[in-house]
Amino acid sequence: MSVLREHARASTNAAHPIGAAVTARGWGWQHATRANWAVRELDLSIAPGERVLLLGPSGAGKSTLLHGIAGLLGGAEEGRQAGHLHVDGAPPAERRSRIGMVLQDPDSQVILSRVGDDVAFGMENLGVPRDEIWPRVRQALDSVGLNVPLSQNTSTLSGGQKQRLALAGVVAMQPGLVLLDEPTANLDPAGVTEVRDAIVESTRHTGATLIVIEHRTDVWLPVIDRVIVLGADGTVIADGTPDDTIRREHDYLVRSGVWVPDTPLPQIRRRRNEDDAVLLRASDLALGHRGNAPMHTGLDFEIRRGRTTVVTGPNGAGKSTLALTLGGLLRPPVGRLTADAALAPPRSRPEPIRWRSKELLTRIGSVFQDPEHQFLTGTVR
Repeated sequence: MSVLREHARASTNAAHPIGAAVTARGWGWQHATRANWAVRELDLSIAPGERVLLLGPSGAGKSTLLHGIAGLLGGAEEGRQAGHLHVDGAPPAERRSRIGMVLQDPDSQVILSRVGDDVAFGMENLGVPRDEIWPRVRQALDSVGLNVPLSQNTSTLSGGQKQRLALAGVVAMQPGLVLLDEPTANLDPAGVTEVRDAIVESTRHTGATLIVIEHRTDVWLPVIDRVIVLGADGTVIADGTPDDTIRREHDYLVRSGVWVPDTPLPQIRRRRNEDDAVLLRASDLALGHRGNAPMHTGLDFEIRRGRTTVVTGPNGAGKSTLALTLGGLLRPPVGRLTADAALAPPRSRPEPIRWRSKELLTRIGSVFQDPEHQFLTGTVR
């Protein structure tokens, strides 16, 4: 622990800590119980201070690679490793004090019950001097746009706010290597640019190396040095400058679900729907979770058959709370949400929150922000 503290103090006191180097030689990882390798035969060299965008289809092993670089893949009971993967010339597990990572699921990175304590946690573990911690906590929260009290309970944050919290924790630590797994997935549109700029400014200040996974390439292309593309089998199929790599692999990336700039959106055939009857009606509705003050009150609106409705707003505005209320999964503190007789079950109350589970799932389907919350059994079938 004393060595770790001295290392942290040296990094903290340096005006511009040097970024970490990443090298892979024939590296691969096969998860336990999986027949195929998630990543295989990977040869890679990332120089200190480089900013790299990692692209590829879902399932190509991008997150596995980042977990490997972070030293988070575990031992032989979790999988099998081939080749060598090093950070600053050593196995990543020996360089964890140099590495900061934001996971794909921000819920999994919330550790403490208060916002300020959560951001300070990483610095405390690195032995950052006490008088430096809280100024860095406030600066990091400001840089990622999380404008909440330091004492706020982390359980009350929205998904997007938790993502900002996780980013603030990494920014405050000032690591030599920053790993980001879809860091803007849950952010509102204004927050995407705000958070990207905060990360870029932080790495510029510290000289840190940056590796980011993101499907929204237009956000990151202006600020990165290099693009690495993984194939569906976990091998590198392209590696080069952003403009050249995106141009050469344009069709493959589009087929893989990556949002490539200047690519026309697919044409959607609109079907005229003559029946636009009201399916759900909100009357003097309020939104909120039990035990908390309502977020919005006096809402009156209708959801009509055959129409697409978009709900937008900043992180923490109550979008997910509204979706859970519409889905009959969250009881409104005030007001009513009622369903038309054509949608409601026979001989049942009109409020979706009063329906039985079987009645609800055959009438209103919900997809949560975190898909992990909807996995019920051990196989896809």
